[in-house]
Amino acid sequence: MRNMFISIIIPIYNAERYLENLFNSLKKQTLNKSNFEVLFIDNNSNDKSHEMITKFVNNFKNNNYKYYFFNKKQGSYASRNFGVSLARGNIFAFTDADCILEEKWLENIWKFYEVKKNKNIIVAGNIEIIIEKLNNLWEQYDKIVSLNNEKYVKNNSAATANLITPKEIFLNVGEFKELFSGGDSEWTKRAFEKGYNLKFMPNIKVYHPSRKNFIEARDKIFRIGIGRGRKIACEKKSIILNIFLYFLRIFYIATNIKISIKLIKKVGINKTILFNICFFWLRIFQLIGVYKGYKNYNNSHFSC
Repeated sequence: MRNMFISIIIPIYNAERYLENLFNSLKKQTLNKSNFEVLFIDNNSNDKSHEMITKFVNNFKNNNYKYYFFNKKQGSYASRNFGVSLARGNIFAFTDADCILEEKWLENIWKFYEVKKNKNIIVAGNIEIIIEKLNNLWEQYDKIVSLNNEKYVKNNSAATANLITPKEIFLNVGEFKELFSGGDSEWTKRAFEKGYNLKFMPNIKVYHPSRKNFIEARDKIFRIGIGRGRKIACEKKSIILNIFLYFLRIFYIATNIKISIKLIKKVGINKTILFNICFFWLRIFQLIGVYKGYKNYNNSHFSC
């Protein structure tokens, strides 16, 4: 691809505990700084994110790193769309504030798109979950079920924690739908329907922290439920029928068995039994989230 320039777009919301690791990984990138820019899109944070990003950006005179405050609409997909409207690059690289970029992340993106035949391909990069304690049940569970772009690609989907696309493709497919959750999956499936290929690239890698306890796992699964409920309300479907169908889907016993077999190898049978007890309650919280998302849809600002 001629005159290549990469725009990294990172939505930020109350991310102060992650930013130092993100900054360090950006500074270690092996790609020449004249070949990329970083857009930090602060989506109305009320912690120290603003101060930390401003300080980081001001340390560089070459204008590679840019800070933008965005409070017109709350949501990570709205933030990404705003970032796209400001980006100068002909390659868009999306990642998240809690990710750590492997030092050759940008260099490997560059090498991929230098190859002419790859200009019409969307990249789903590798997302490796960081495990701090090998015997931690919830860390191991998170690694099994979360952010597996290699698996997602088989269903024409990918996570924006590590998603790269040429600008031309993005403009043709259109902006992210500004959903509460799942906007990345919706966008990549829309791109596939337009005839674009999605490819998993293991060497284009970022690292993502694991969820470390039941509360963090519960909050994530509750958020997924809310997103599902809002989609049901938006599409004007029956809440009773769809909660029943969703119940059958999330309590699918084969899924539980697969997860349990993997967990036994990692944390032993006793912790796996505990997991299955807790997992039942996680699914209940997910169903509650569906109902809450459905009931509150009219009061939300998210797209259908």
